[in-house]
Amino acid sequence: MTNSSMVMMMGSKVHLSYLTKNKTGLGSIYRWTGSMMGMKMDFTVEVTKWIEGTEKVWETIGPTKLIIYSWYRMNLMVRPIESGSRSRIINQL
Repeated sequence: MTNSSMVMMMGSKVHLSYLTKNKTGLGSIYRWTGSMMGMKMDFTVEVTKWIEGTEKVWETIGPTKLIIYSWYRMNLMVRPIESGSRSRIINQL
């Protein structure tokens, strides 16, 4: 996501900065900066729930500059199935 791509991200270029020593797990904080379709983005997210290999919840914190909305929470759940794993993402606006 740090390289521009017209096909994958509509010409966006986004930079990820780690704001905590721990890059994964509960309490990890990341800052995303860049642009999408020529519009600037700048927001910070924090991992608020972490169950290793099973579930991750993260949400925006502090001031946000996003294209469509000002806050979001994402929930990623991974469950094993016979042929591998199944994931589900729930976006809460």
